[in-house]
Amino acid sequence: MIIQILKEYGSRTEYKVLEKYAKIQKRDIDEICQGLLLLPGILLTRFKENELQKLRDWLKAPNNQLIITPALTECNLKDFFDISIDILLLKEEVNYEGIHCDYRIESIAQDKIFTSSKGVLGIHYRKDTGSGLITVITLPLLDYKLSHKHDELKKHLIDCIKEEVIEKESQEIEQSVNIIQEELIQVLMLIAAGYRLDEEMLESFNQYFNKTLDDNSLKVIEHELDEKDLIENGQITCKGEELLSERRLNSFIKVLKGGMKKDGW
Repeated sequence: MIIQILKEYGSRTEYKVLEKYAKIQKRDIDEICQGLLLLPGILLTRFKENELQKLRDWLKAPNNQLIITPALTECNLKDFFDISIDILLLKEEVNYEGIHCDYRIESIAQDKIFTSSKGVLGIHYRKDTGSGLITVITLPLLDYKLSHKHDELKKHLIDCIKEEVIEKESQEIEQSVNIIQEELIQVLMLIAAGYRLDEEMLESFNQYFNKTLDDNSLKVIEHELDEKDLIENGQITCKGEELLSERRLNSFIKVLKGGMKKDGW
């Protein structure tokens, strides 16, 4: 699970605690990718209008989830986001299972996460099915002074992350791994056909597979092939040949050896 944070505020103590819970990525506000973004609510009051608009635009994607946590300030989130209901953050001391909270939420949002006899302490809100998810939590999940409760607070945070966001992230990671594996095999095919691991390889890779491979990527692939004992000193090994045979790629390798252009496949 990867949670994005804003690079400009990366030194905040909340984010230091978050690093104990999950892998984080620091990004500028105009570089936020699809997935999860965690934001201490008080930062909303510091954003310029163009920065808020970038957040609003990011929240137009249904697979995105914005998690707002303490530190907070009294406000109506409707003043910051394109939402159709009021979501008020009100300063009031509330206890939740032995955890002291300084704010509660007042809203007609139906998806409540944390509640107590004194009010609501966590909600999910989605404007419509085509919009991203806003999660508001007043529990001090990232309070460094509560280090003795961090295991419990980490669980609360993870419970707030919607399954579809995690599933989407997993699919993208799996897809990325598959792409890497595909490129490993393609480079191995070219090595089997006699191409050298230099500029010739980069040009041939583009010619036959219609994809661009840069020098750094080639070095990473060469290292992985060597680690897997598929090549040695730039030459394919018996293990590499067996792998290509198992995948029934020998006929394609013959085409590569013949120096045919991709249109001749």
